[in-house]
Parts: sequence; C-alpha cells; structure tokens
Amino acid sequence: AMSIPAGFAPNGLPVGLQIIAPAFQEETIFKIGNLIERLES
Repeated sequence: AMSIPAGFAPNGLPVGLQIIAPAFQEETIFKIGNLIERLES
C-alpha cells in the first residue's frame, strides 16, 4: 500500500489517498503513485 497527500478538507485537515494492490504488486503501486504525482504538478 502507498499513501499520497491529496490536499486539505474544507475544515483544514489533511486528506490522503491510499493505493492498494494484491500481494507482490508493488511495481503497480509505484507506477500509479508516480502517475498521480505527475498529474498533480
């Protein structure tokens, strides 16, 4: 699993996005996390 910061809620608290995948699929998690970070910038 990977957790990525996703901004802030209306009340100011931080919000995160958790990405999960089946066992031994870490590469898939890293690719998705990388894509999300590139889309946010």
